[in-house]
Amino acid sequence: MAIKNRQNAHVTGIELQTQAAQRARLNLDVVEQQNIESDQLAFASGTFDCVICADVLEHMSDPAIVLRKLHHWLTEDGSLVASLPNVRHHTVVSSLLAGNWTYEPAGLLDADHLRFFTRREIEKLLFRIGFDIRELRMVPGDGFEAWQQAGRPCEVNIGSLLIRTPTSDEAAEFFAYQYLVQANKTSRTEYPLTSIIIATYNQLAYTRQCIDSIRMRTDEPYELIFVDNGSTDGTPEYLRSLVGARVVCNSTNRGFPAAVNQGVEIATGQQILLLNNDVIVTTGWLRRMLETLDADSQTGMVGPVSNNVSGPQQVPVGYRQLADLDGEAWDRHSRQPTSRETCGEVERLVGFCLLLRREVVDAVGRLDERFGVGNFEDDDFVRRARQAGFRAVIARNAFVHHFGSVSCRGGRSQNSVRIFLAAAESYGYHSAT
Repeated sequence: MAIKNRQNAHVTGIELQTQAAQRARLNLDVVEQQNIESDQLAFASGTFDCVICADVLEHMSDPAIVLRKLHHWLTEDGSLVASLPNVRHHTVVSSLLAGNWTYEPAGLLDADHLRFFTRREIEKLLFRIGFDIRELRMVPGDGFEAWQQAGRPCEVNIGSLLIRTPTSDEAAEFFAYQYLVQANKTSRTEYPLTSIIIATYNQLAYTRQCIDSIRMRTDEPYELIFVDNGSTDGTPEYLRSLVGARVVCNSTNRGFPAAVNQGVEIATGQQILLLNNDVIVTTGWLRRMLETLDADSQTGMVGPVSNNVSGPQQVPVGYRQLADLDGEAWDRHSRQPTSRETCGEVERLVGFCLLLRREVVDAVGRLDERFGVGNFEDDDFVRRARQAGFRAVIARNAFVHHFGSVSCRGGRSQNSVRIFLAAAESYGYHSAT
């Protein structure tokens, strides 16, 4: 009603409860009594200039489903306006530390809340749907004024709660009762299929973590291709149970290069991504790597940064547990747009996570299987690709956690070292003895 009083507007409401819908019809132009999550509403693409979700998304079992619908219904330059409670507020944190998570009739722990948000989780959710946040404003709650008057210290000190934070901005998040967000619909590049090839050899627990993270945090089209090298810990059975996955099982350990080549042979994607089974991917990982690959037609190979990798791809990290991984990766890299400043050309990329144009494989061939079990085959491949004129680039705004050497605890084999030195000499390099 406030909108109609302020300006000439046609306002449509969607309401689940009968009584609330009846009241709304007294003031709004159209009211649909529907379940926005499960019902099929007959709104065409580009129907609305603005959609308002006032204290709505936290009541949804899957807010992403609702946001995808809203994104479709908005005009190309349409806006989303939403308010969401902040579960990081100091009253919730201190109560939880005291062993309490008590629901209330209303407030931050409203008994009807099904989802909970912090500032990071709001940003990640909207990013994944395809919204560009224009403004994210905190609505301060109890204790904020006193904290401001104290000079905005990098700590929260209320009652028995004492939390030290790296910055005053992060401390302020503990005083945010809710966030108001205005986000615009963005027009994103729709990337073609990426074939993700994962070679496995036992280590089922790591493979499960890897696949779970891919399925939870990858929004671009992809196919999963697994090549198992004779695992005996139940890995083949698990892989075959994955709906939609393509699985090749070898009776013996043919080695990493041979397994990857088997995967490449059946891959149908326009891009090929080699991925170790001992990694955990983070929000936006594949899109940011694809954006880097797409930024320059001469770029043929892209790798992310990581916590555990040799060379310039390694970056310092602050997380100490995997529960903190995605949040730190988001804060660290989400504000770095894909550009030449965030993409570093290098001589070498490590194959633990390596995105390739199919044209690169077509031009230089596959991994050299003479490297046996593995090690150095990625160095050799990248060197051959660079010799053919393709650039190797780091996507500095894409982060992938790497446990490291899980399936190859024995280190580099002597045969791999000999093959690598022979390859290096073929390019004009000589080893020193």
